Amino acid sequence: MDKRRKAKEEEGEYESIHREVRSKCEEAKEAWLNEKCREIDTFQRQAPNTMYRNVEELMGKKKASSTGCLKAKNGEIIMEKDKILERWSEYIKELFDDERKEKEVMKGNFAGPLILKDEVRTDEKWKSHRTG
Repeated sequence: MDKRRKAKEEEGEYESIHREVRSKCEEAKEAWLNEKCREIDTFQRQAPNTMYRNVEELMGKKKASSTGCLKAKNGEIIMEKDKILERWSEYIKELFDDERKEKEVMKGNFAGPLILKDEVRTDEKWKSHRTG
């Protein structure tokens, strides 16, 4: 790396040294990752807590990004905790607000109108066709 810093003015030499440095860094990273994976594999049954620590070190902890502020309905940025809570409450009420009108409840006979005998027609052709 020192050699690369010194060769900054000489473009051709710098590029070749830069490639060499990057290559060695990638090899070192690969070796480190392989070693961590071997450790994780070894500790899987013997020491689960150590295994989880190694996995966290390898993967890094993911943190939720939170700025601690919120936008009001009018676009204004809210920073105060009580106003943020008010805005969330307002948002939830709007989200679950149901302005549909009430459904009518049917009362009485659900069977529908009666079918009269006069409405049922017997047709000899239909009967003979049906029976074969």
